[in-house]
Amino acid sequence: DSSGKIWLVWGRNSSLWYETSSDGGSSWSTPQVLVSDAWPFGGTSLLQDSTGRIWVAWSNDMIFYVTSDDGGISWSLPNQLTNYQGNIPSLIEVSSEVWVVFRSNALSGKEDIWYRKTVDRGVTWSEPIQLTSIGRNYTPDAMVDSSGKIWVVWSRMVPDLWHQDIYCKTSIDNGASWSADQQLTS
Repeated sequence: DSSGKIWLVWGRNSSLWYETSSDGGSSWSTPQVLVSDAWPFGGTSLLQDSTGRIWVAWSNDMIFYVTSDDGGISWSLPNQLTNYQGNIPSLIEVSSEVWVVFRSNALSGKEDIWYRKTVDRGVTWSEPIQLTSIGRNYTPDAMVDSSGKIWVVWSRMVPDLWHQDIYCKTSIDNGASWSADQQLTS
């Protein structure tokens, strides 16, 4: 984070846990429960935005998130981002907007990659925006590089071969348009 602290967030049993390191990972704080009864079996993601707010998103079929404006001393109550199945959330900040990229099979009837974004720190969220429409898509991850280009990578199941290839797509205009799906592995 902006203070140099390293954060680790994970799911164990039915709770969401975290610990931090202020010395580059040489030592770690005592693990603490961030959210009880979270059931975070569908992935977690962590982001500190440009205002200093820390966001933690997780999935237990639906996607939820909590925030902290004081470096993790206190946390918001859990907020539910989706009321449909979604998992593997990936948080990024794009031009002062916080995005959650995720996989869902409830919106299109098949496994696709989607995202939602907020311009008002989570008060309101966009409708889901679809990024993929071909194949069975899983495990998205997203980042914004130093030039401002948005990268979304994911795996796609290869029919009848029982393996997955890695794909990506990019945007240079804050998501107004996207490149075609680019296959990275075969």
